[in-house]
Amino acid sequence: MRLRHFAAIQYAILAIYLWASWLLILSPPERAIGQLEFMFAPTHENRTFFIFLAIAPIIATALSISFCFQTSNFVPLANWLAAVAFVCFVVAVWQFDSSLILGFGLGFAFAVYSRLRLTHHSSGTPNGAP
Repeated sequence: MRLRHFAAIQYAILAIYLWASWLLILSPPERAIGQLEFMFAPTHENRTFFIFLAIAPIIATALSISFCFQTSNFVPLANWLAAVAFVCFVVAVWQFDSSLILGFGLGFAFAVYSRLRLTHHSSGTPNGAP
């Protein structure tokens, strides 16, 4: 198992948690529309948190899938993946939700460590290829 797989697993766990959170927030289904109107109302004080909570599962799922592919071992893509992981972590810290900070923080740590190991051991190309 490679480091990128740990990042993929971490983001998959985070994505499952976030998707499940939305299922709980929007239950019962007959009240879901009213709940969404309340959360995303322009006057709601926590609106930015809910916007981040709406985008976070999509990003976590995309990161999880991206880290599964062999192409995530290429340095340019690894740089982008680490940058996206960093932005997600910073936004989680800004929104101050401890579970998201932990989830995105661990994912960011795996992404950065995987990226650093790429250039250290293989000169920036997968499997040490020239």
